Amino acid sequence: MIEDMKRKVKMQLVGITMTLSCIVLIAGCNDQDDNPTIIDSGVIELVSFSNSGCKSFSRTRNVPDEDDMQESAIIKAGEGGKLYIEHNNAMFNCGIRNLLGFVESVEGNTIKLSYKYDILEMDCMCPFDMSYIIDGLIEGENYSLYMINSHGEEKLIQFIYNLQLDENVKL
Repeated sequence: MIEDMKRKVKMQLVGITMTLSCIVLIAGCNDQDDNPTIIDSGVIELVSFSNSGCKSFSRTRNVPDEDDMQESAIIKAGEGGKLYIEHNNAMFNCGIRNLLGFVESVEGNTIKLSYKYDILEMDCMCPFDMSYIIDGLIEGENYSLYMINSHGEEKLIQFIYNLQLDENVKL
């Protein structure tokens, strides 16, 4: 009889220990990560887009290829997974209206930038600057960024996202 009582007490202790272990485990799983220093969303999204409008115009469709008017992209890393992209001197018809930028994340770390606009065809060309801010990049990751230049050609820029990132690329 004493053996039976000892066995029942041991079983009750095992049961209580297992129950407490499960409660601790479940409580730990329900805790939300309140550590704001860890940013690892991996969801790439457009935060903002803006454009300069027509900076100046030429009454001809043949624009000289001057170095100061060279179409380029400047990409800079910002805090918290942000990437700042300036698409400078993209040549468009002067009649461009409602210029909007878009960001698409394709297969992992591939990012595509694009733009759409309405146009009222005019007999002049002018350079535009477009600025994108995207979010969701992860420190130390490799990325492939595809941009379309003003000639409709898709250009690839590959980079590793880190806070030292500051590149100027001719498009």
